[in-house]
Amino acid sequence: MHLVAEQHQPAATTVVYRRGSTGRDTLTDPVVLSTSRTARFPRVAARNGTVWVVWQDEGEDQTPRRPQIHLRSSVDNGESWGDVVVVSQGVGRAMHPDIDVTPTGLPVVVWQDNATGTLPAPLNLAAFDIMARVVGQDAEPINLSGAGKSVNPAIPLVDTRSARHPASIAPAVAVRGDGLIAVSWQDNRFDSEPGWTGSLLTGEGTDPDDWEILVATRAAGGDWSAPVNASGDASHADWHSTLAFTDVIRTMQATCLATYPDPKYFFLRMSNTLRHSSASSSAPSSSASRHC
Repeated sequence: MHLVAEQHQPAATTVVYRRGSTGRDTLTDPVVLSTSRTARFPRVAARNGTVWVVWQDEGEDQTPRRPQIHLRSSVDNGESWGDVVVVSQGVGRAMHPDIDVTPTGLPVVVWQDNATGTLPAPLNLAAFDIMARVVGQDAEPINLSGAGKSVNPAIPLVDTRSARHPASIAPAVAVRGDGLIAVSWQDNRFDSEPGWTGSLLTGEGTDPDDWEILVATRAAGGDWSAPVNASGDASHADWHSTLAFTDVIRTMQATCLATYPDPKYFFLRMSNTLRHSSASSSAPSSSASRHC
């Protein structure tokens, strides 16, 4: 068992690692993997004795707040660790990473990043996109969500409602046994006023935004597909997706609906069928059938 956590200390936040064995009560002593005081949101994945840990890190300079995605690996089951590798390559805010490993042992890292906008700097930092990188295979991160997204800045002092900042955030990744990669995230590009919730004298906006769950896939050795909308319901705000693969080669995705309209429900998508299930009813045994 490999465990990572965000440890809060006076004036510092670090990423720590501990290892345990099945059936035992003890864990190894904590090992600090981060090298700064601003490390957050770690995730871990392992395959065949190699352990990968990813997190977001601002380094020692928090002005401006521009975290990047850091990665460390151990080839001896967590006994020793290699140097930190910076996976992101932007100048914006790279945040909330997730990680899985291909059958060939390559880490797949995904995160949200606002450094790849289509507008000139500094307006290109207006909207978050989902970035993915197969480390050791991709020369640079690949934008999974930017195509087809319309981003427009507000007209200052005239019309704040004219802004469109559709965000693609909170990615999750899973890798199938044959190497197929699937990434899901929440996206509000389908909302009439993404990122705008109303203000005095200008009226009410949509609150919450129409967040939808999008999924993109990539076969082993292939290219990324266009995103597919796994929600397709403008009456719900669909958030916080996660992905897993079953042993029968089907994608399973659970999407929490938060409090819109009812927290006791969740969507469970299996293959091409969308099921609306009660959290109190029985669900297939899978890491993806977790409830909010």
